[in-house]
Order: sequence, then C-alpha cells, then structure tokens
Amino acid sequence: MSEIERAIKILESGGVIVYPTDTLYALGANIFNRNAVERVYEIKRRPKDMPLSICIDSVESISKYAEVNEAGSRLIKKFMPGAITIILKKKPIIPDYISVDTVAIRVPANEVARKIASRFPVTATSANIHGEKAATKIEEIKNVMKDKVDMYIDGGELKGIESTIVDASKGKIKIIREGAIPEDELYV
Repeated sequence: MSEIERAIKILESGGVIVYPTDTLYALGANIFNRNAVERVYEIKRRPKDMPLSICIDSVESISKYAEVNEAGSRLIKKFMPGAITIILKKKPIIPDYISVDTVAIRVPANEVARKIASRFPVTATSANIHGEKAATKIEEIKNVMKDKVDMYIDGGELKGIESTIVDASKGKIKIIREGAIPEDELYV
C-alpha cells in the first residue's frame, strides 16, 4: 500500500494526518467526519468560531462544494491550482461544523495534497498550534504534535509562506490575508 493510500485509509477511519501543500504543511481530516474535524480543532488549539478551509483534488470539483461567481471564477482560472484559498458561498454538502454560509477552498499545486483529497475534501489548516509560526519541516511539526496525529507525510522543506486568502463570496474580491500571492496580482 502506498503512503497516499495509507493516508486516505486513515482519513476514512476518522484519523488526522499532516500532509504537504505547495505552501505549508496542513493538518488534514475528512471534512465529513465531525469527530475527526473536532480533533483538528483540539490538536491545533484553534477557536471553534474560526471556520476551517478545505483542500480538494481539482479545479473541476469546486462547483460540487461551492457556488462559483464571476469574481471567484476569474481567481480560480488565474491562480488554481496554487497558493490561494478562495472563499465562496458553500453548497449544502459542506457541513455547518466546517463553515456556516461560505467555504474556504484550496486546490494546492502539490500532487500529494490533491491525491489525498481525491476521495473527499480534507481540512487544510496549517499544521501548527493556533497563533504560532507554522513549521516548514516535518520534524519540527512532529516535535510539537507528537502522537496526537495518526500519520505524517514528509514533503521535504516547504516554502513557509501561507496561501493568500481571498473572499469572493459576495462577487467582489476582498483580501483576508496576503500570503504567497501578492495583493497587486489578485485584481485580474
């Protein structure tokens, strides 16, 4: 069994993994398993009122989980797969414990991340304690999270610059967090 197949099996059974993206390591759980998502909040010590972003496998899958408007479509075409998280109005398939009205979606330019999300979306929050700097090496994350995580996938040293978060849910571009993609490139 490959490392990716093992990761998917762990996620299917309610486990939590750390996996590489194109920007940082992410803490992943099957978004359709409430207990696994709760574990992500606990491990990360993240406030429950902060929605989690999700990682999906392809640009084509976005419309399954979110309402894609014109502003969102322009961002998707220009930057995905890539270092951007786009907030759109969610479809009912997204559980309310992930987010209530909108959903923050990532399609990373990292094949491992996309393969892990090939069967179902996974949480895509950075693999660190909330409020602390995100680590760029798997060993640093293991030192902090230890056995709280069921599997670590080593993708080497990552860039360490978080994804840019853009809210396009109201049909306009609103930058929530500038990251790997600079603000001046977003207005397409």
